[in-house]
Amino acid sequence: MSVIWIIEHAEAPQPKLASALIGDYAVRAFASLNSFIRLLRLKRSQLPDLLLIDATTQRVTATQLREVLDCHLPKTPIVCVEAEATTKDGSVDDQYKGKDAVQNLHVYHRPFDGLRLSAFVEEIIQTSEISNPRSIARYRGIMLDYHRLEYVVAPNEAAVALPRREAQLLRLFLDRPGVCLSRDEISELIWENVHVTPRTIDSHMSRLRQRLEGADVEIVTVYGGGYVLK
Repeated sequence: MSVIWIIEHAEAPQPKLASALIGDYAVRAFASLNSFIRLLRLKRSQLPDLLLIDATTQRVTATQLREVLDCHLPKTPIVCVEAEATTKDGSVDDQYKGKDAVQNLHVYHRPFDGLRLSAFVEEIIQTSEISNPRSIARYRGIMLDYHRLEYVVAPNEAAVALPRREAQLLRLFLDRPGVCLSRDEISELIWENVHVTPRTIDSHMSRLRQRLEGADVEIVTVYGGGYVLK
């Protein structure tokens, strides 16, 4: 079941967007953009398949949307529910165009209809290029897209390709920040049934550390223990 996160005011007119989509999708609702961003900063792996914003009660600028996407929701489609369209083509509103254009943004115009909205959302999810949400791992500005073998060390920076073995190591540490991982554990989890020497592991860790230079994290060697991401 696809996961949709919705931002709509608690006092928004009935029917609520969340209420209309529950059952067809796994829905989580937020009362404001700020509460939504606070959760994003805490969660490291699970991302929604689509973000839905009731723009009739939540005024969100193109700059705000772009910042949320670049920092927290790379490649995630966004649907803004706007007031009734003044044009017949249903094109994206001018406020989201131009130099501040938001990628993967779609606009749904009222009048509201639960079935029509559900079909609209489903079509976007089916045609979206977003990676599997479980392939995304994040921690303190580091974002790894394991499906695409790309990583970003800070918001708004370009994604950089990553060799698969180093991507496996980075995902392992991003999923377990603050946890000391021994060389034996790393060998078992990453190389599985292949025998590797401690020197091989240390070499891969050295290269990964170099890639993370300038980030707000570091991989620390624990004497006699292994490695830990801090």
